[in-house]
Amino acid sequence: MLPPEHAKQLLNLMIEKIKELNDHEIVTRTYCNKLFVMKDGTGIGIPLNFENQEQKEMMFDLTNELLKKLKPDMAIHASEAWIVTRKKNKDFDMENLPVPSESPDRKECYIICAHTHGYSRTIILPFVHLADSSIQFEKEIDYDTDSGLTSYDKLFNGVFAESMKTMRDLQ
Repeated sequence: MLPPEHAKQLLNLMIEKIKELNDHEIVTRTYCNKLFVMKDGTGIGIPLNFENQEQKEMMFDLTNELLKKLKPDMAIHASEAWIVTRKKNKDFDMENLPVPSESPDRKECYIICAHTHGYSRTIILPFVHLADSSIQFEKEIDYDTDSGLTSYDKLFNGVFAESMKTMRDLQ
C-alpha cells in the first residue's frame, strides 16, 4: 500500500508543475480530464472524455466501478472547471444555487483530487487569463484529511471508503 506521504508528494509535484507551466492550453492538454492511478508501484493514465453532463456522469460511474475493482493504492484526478465562491451570508439561499458554469460570478479553475488509503486532498486553483495567453493563479482552496475535512468526489466515492470520511459522511 502506498504511504499517504507519497500521495502528498505526488500531488504537490503535480501542482508545482501546473503552476510552472502557467499556460492554459498546455496545462489543459497535459493534465486535465485525466485520471492517474497507481497500483503496486505501476502508474497508468486514463483519459476521461465527455461532451456533456450526461456523458460525464456515465464516465464517472464507469470509472468509479473500475477503480473499486482495481483497488488502487492511489489515484489523482485533474480537471478544468468553474467555481463560484461566496462569503458566508445567512440570507443566502443554498437550495437555489446556480450551476457554476451559468453563474455571472464564476471563475475558471483547475481541480486536482488525490486519494489514497488514509489520505485525501482536493486542491482548487482558481485562475484568470492574461493578455499574453498565460494564466495568473489566485488563492488556492485546499481540503485535506490533515485538516479534518475532505471534499465529496463522485469519481472516487467508495473507492477508499474504508479509510476516508467524505463531505457526504459529515453532513
